[in-house]
This record gives sequence, structure tokens and C-alpha cells, in this order.
Amino acid sequence: MQKLRRSGILPDGKPNEQVAGGRWQVANEAPSSSAHVNAPNVTSLRNTQYAIRNTPLTSHLSRFLLALIFILTSVTPALADPPQPLTEEIIYVLGAQLLPDPIHQTVPKNTATGIRMNVVASDPSVGGLPKLPADAVVRASMRGPAFQKAIELTGLPGQLLMIPPIPLKGLYVVENIRIESGGATVLQGEPGSVSIEVIEKVIVSQVTTRALSADEIEEKGIFFDEENYSAVDFTVAIGVEGKKVPISFPVLVPKEPGLPPRQPAFRPPGSGLQEEKLKTVAFRPPGGPEFTSLGVSGFMMECASHCEEEQRALVAKVPGVILFPGRIAYLNQFFSALLLVSNIAPGTSNLVVRDIQGEILLPGGKDGVVGSQDDPLRMARIGNPPASQPKIQPVRQPGPDGQLGTADDIIFLAPGNDGNAEFLVEGLREGVHTVQIEITGNLYGLPTGPIPIKGKAVGTLEVRNPQFSLTFNHPVTINQGEEYDFHVTVSNISDVPANFATLSLLPRSLTGAQLLSDERVQIDTILPGDSATATFRLRALQTGSVVASSLASENTPGKFEFRMDVGELGIPLAPNVLQLPGEVNFVPQGIRAEAISLLSQAFALATSPFTPIGLLPVNQSMIYERAFDLAAVGQRLSLFEPELSAAWDLALDFSGNNLFRLTADDSLTTADFAAFDELMRKSRRGEALSREFAALFGKPTSKAVKAKESSGLFGKLFRHTSSAPA
Repeated sequence: MQKLRRSGILPDGKPNEQVAGGRWQVANEAPSSSAHVNAPNVTSLRNTQYAIRNTPLTSHLSRFLLALIFILTSVTPALADPPQPLTEEIIYVLGAQLLPDPIHQTVPKNTATGIRMNVVASDPSVGGLPKLPADAVVRASMRGPAFQKAIELTGLPGQLLMIPPIPLKGLYVVENIRIESGGATVLQGEPGSVSIEVIEKVIVSQVTTRALSADEIEEKGIFFDEENYSAVDFTVAIGVEGKKVPISFPVLVPKEPGLPPRQPAFRPPGSGLQEEKLKTVAFRPPGGPEFTSLGVSGFMMECASHCEEEQRALVAKVPGVILFPGRIAYLNQFFSALLLVSNIAPGTSNLVVRDIQGEILLPGGKDGVVGSQDDPLRMARIGNPPASQPKIQPVRQPGPDGQLGTADDIIFLAPGNDGNAEFLVEGLREGVHTVQIEITGNLYGLPTGPIPIKGKAVGTLEVRNPQFSLTFNHPVTINQGEEYDFHVTVSNISDVPANFATLSLLPRSLTGAQLLSDERVQIDTILPGDSATATFRLRALQTGSVVASSLASENTPGKFEFRMDVGELGIPLAPNVLQLPGEVNFVPQGIRAEAISLLSQAFALATSPFTPIGLLPVNQSMIYERAFDLAAVGQRLSLFEPELSAAWDLALDFSGNNLFRLTADDSLTTADFAAFDELMRKSRRGEALSREFAALFGKPTSKAVKAKESSGLFGKLFRHTSSAPA
């Protein structure tokens, strides 16, 4: 900086002007009140004279001009002294520039910003930055849509000229940027004006929700177990009634004083069996829950004895019932709540959003407490070990691999970029529920530095449970001990899919039948309007034909389909019920059950209108004979005969050992024995009876007893199976 003294003003009456390089020129000429005219070239005048026509007038004019030239030439030396200055002032010549930065910027509305007022040396090679006056300030004016008139801005050189938050979007101009000292401009901005574009917002967001399919649930690694299922319970009741076929076994039981009565191996509760008189009872094989009613036959329930006559007429008799308690379980709906965040700043701006994350806020239940048992929504469990997905998720955009959740994800949003975060939510209560996601991040690119930003997005998701209808397919006739298929068709009558549905029967509550297959059938997905069929393998514990059916379930309609069915080996099912003597209750439970089952199958074959291929026709008398054998063994056991010995006799009797002995029925022939033996060899019931015999004969005992019994058994087996002279 250099101080110069100026005298006078410039010849054109204008103040000194700034020249290139920021230097100033001072003129040393000033106007004077005296005339100052340069003398013309005499020679030229002379030449001109020769060019003018010689007339009296020109002669006088020439003489006048020569005199005037002489006078002017004589006074010129008097004007050579420098003039006296009219005024004096100090002018600062600065070797510096005022550079506003940035020239253009983009700012969200209601966000403060600034303009950097950089003071730099005009020519750094000449010297350092000159020192500004102590009172130097930066001044400028700003105008735009939010202001009715321009507002004045004030700052300090080398610092930010602060721009207040602007509430209205549009283009704003900061102009007449300058540095003043003592009220005078000492430095103009280069350029003298900059622009600011105020936009509505930098980021926009939205939440989209949708229910996940079964495949997507697996792909996203959502963990689920029984806790994540909802269920619809149902109970099917099928009433059966059979035709009773009594088999009597009259006997006389000796009564000796002091001889304790032998307790039956299987005593039905309240049966009232006494040693003096054995009643004929109906037998119910084991395998299901115990009931006070005993027997394979159907039972009738009616109004109690104290009922009024009118009430008695209104109460219908109920036949024997097969109960199928069941459950349809379906996975709760899982939803994807996708948060989409976009940086909508103009591409020419350098506004970048970093560290963006969203936090989902789930609604509370009726108690108004979030996190309680009645919440309608909760976060899905993911990972291994499974844990609830965090409610705070980062917002990212896919990297070069195009996949989210990988190592190359981009964690910032430049202008024009989109990012998202996914929240996995489980629906627990039906209805429309609102979820809110709070968004936070840091905005980079403003001259003032990074600033925190926040926002929120709202979405809704509708939880709807699927609705079902049921169709039950059951044989019209069942046979005690016979296996059959029970089909249940589940139809989805709603407009939402049922994912990972299961249909199950509850074996502990199943009555009248024994479940042989798995109690649960898995169905991956039942789409709206679609259906799936689950098949359960059962073993009938009753015999009879269906006479009634009913379904108990809340909001789940159903229907029944009854089919004509055949049993094992193609034997038609018959509703006949064998009522055996009470003595059979003394037979070991496993042998008794399988023997009665085999006899029921043989009776169905004996009463069938045709004989299936591979079997022989069985005479009904053969069934009565084998039933008599079973009751006789029970009687012997009641008289304290050793169990093993009696069981051997029964095994040999069922094997046809007494073919050539006298029988109670002379009508039996070799063909009848062969027919029963063929059935026993081919049917599963015969195989099951043989396994029961083998289990009894193979029971472990002490070595002494085992050796003695073994020799005795082999001897008995030899005597019963070998030929001997009459």
C-alpha cells in the first residue's frame, strides 16, 4: 500500500479510475483559466497562403494573422510555470482482491448459510497480502422473493458473510459486495454479486409396506416357531352305530372257600364283574383314552331318569361318536416396511447427505403401552441366534454389485441418488396400523459446514388373517382295527395367502380312532381361492356305519363327504360288532386287542357278498370257534393257570393246531381252517397278533425259571404239534 498526493482533478472531470492489477494512476495535468494554444506551423501557413487567391481582403487577413502569431509567441513563456493545486486528498492504493465464494449455491429453505469473503493478494509474486484498515467491513445487499425490499448484509473480510434462514424458495441475489472503511469503498467484490437458489427440501422420503410371501420370508432369513403362529381350532364329530353280533360263553365257575378271585387283566371301570356270575360285556381295545363305556359297539346317550316327559322327548339319542379335535395353524403375516430416501437437490449443487438412518416407531395396543402383550405389531426375528431386528436401520444405496446389505454399499446420498432401509415387521392383530419412521442425517456442502437434518415418513400396513372352509372325507363304514385314510381339505376363502400352514389332529383328544400317521401335515402356502388336502392314517377303534356328523368351529364353515371304502386286502367294511364274553378281559391286553381285531376282520370277510382275490371264503362258525378259544383262555387265566402256558395254547389254536380234533362245531372243514390261516398270514392284524405272542414268549426271566420254562415250552410245543398214535 502506498500513499500518494493528488493535485487537481482529471482532465475529463472524473475521479481517478482503478486500472488492471489493482493499481491507481494519478494525473498531473489540470485545466487553467488561461488559454493555451499551440502555434501553427508557419511554413504550413505560408504554403496555405500561396494556396489562397491574392485579393484585397486576403491581403488584410494575412496581415492580421501574422500579428496574432507574433503576440501568442511572445506570451507562451509566461504560461510555463506549474499551476497551484485546487484541493488535496489521500488515496490508498491496495494490491488485493475481494473474491466472494461460492458464486452460486443451493440451500434448503429455513436453513442458514453464508458466503466466504476471501481477500487475496492481486499479485502474490510482488508481496504478501496487504493489511486492511482496522474498521474495514464487508457490506452487500440481498433481494429475492421472500423480501419486499433488499436487505443489507454485514460481515468481516476473510470470514463468512452470514445469510439468514430464508422461508420461501426461489432465486436470491447478493449484490454490491464490497469492503468499506470509514464509510468509503476501498475494495469491490470480484464478482460484485452472487446467487443463492433456495429449494423446498434436500431429501424426500416415503414408506411402502407389503406382505411377504413364503419364499421371501425364507430368503430374508426370518426365524419363526410356534410363537409366530395363529390357529383355528375345530372339532369333528362322526356318529357311528353298529349291528351287534353277540357271542355267548356260558360256564360254571367252582367256588371254594378262601380262594381269592382272580382279577381280570383288563377291567372296564364300573363293569361290575363278579366271580359268581360273569356278564357278557363289549370290549374296547386299548390305544386311546380310557372311557367308562366299554366296547367296540356304539353307545346311546339319552335323558336321565329324572327328566320330565316333555324333556325326554326333546333329547335325541346320540350314537357312538368318533371325535376328531383338530387345528389349522398358519404363520402370522410378515411385512416389509421399505423406507425410500431421495436427495432431490439440483445436480449442480454439492449437497450430500451422510449418516442417514431411520428408526421405526410401532403402535401400541389398546392399553396404549408399546411393548406390551397386546401390541398389534412387533419386529421380526432374524439371524442366528434369532433376535428381533433392530428398530434403527441405516439408509444405503446399492454399490457396484447392485445388492443391498453387502460390503460395497454406498452410505451417502449425492444429488439425484436414492437410498433405502428395510424393516421386517410381524402382524399380530388384525386391522390397519400406522407405522412412523423418523429419519436423521447430516447435510454436507453448505459453506457453514455440515448440519444435522431430520424428517419423518408415515406408512400403514393392514393385517388380515386368512379364512378357511373345511371338507372332511371319511368312510361311511368303519371296522374296529381297520386302518383307513381321513382326508381334510382346507380351502382359503380369503384374499390373503396362508403361509406355512399346518393341519393337525390332536391325538390326546382323539376318540374312537387311533392316529397312526404324523399328527401334523405341513402345507407351505395356500393362496387365496386355492385349497390343499391333508391325509391322516387312522385305525378304527369302533365298528359301525356313520349315522350323524357335526363340526364345531368359530367362523370356519365345513362340510362332510362320506365314501364307500374297503379295508385291508380288499375286504368290504361291515358295521357288525362282535360282543365277546367277559372272560376275554383276563387275556393279556396286547394279545386280546389284536385277536379281537383279527376276528372282526374275519367276520367282515365271512359276511362279505364277495371274496377278494387272494383270499378264501371264511365260515362264520370259524369266527365263533376262535372267539370261544379266546374266551376259554381267559377263563383258564382267571383260574390261576400260568399265563405263558395258556398263551401257548391260544397261539396254537389260532394257528389251526386242532384241525383234526373234535370241535364244538362239526360243520368246520379243512377249507375253513385254511381260509382263516390264509387271512392270518396275509393281514396286518394277523402279523400284529403274532408279534404280541412273540413279545410275551420272549419276556426275560431268571436263569433257573427260564431254563425250566424253556424245556417245558418246547415239550408242550412238541406234544401239541407232533403226530402220535391215537
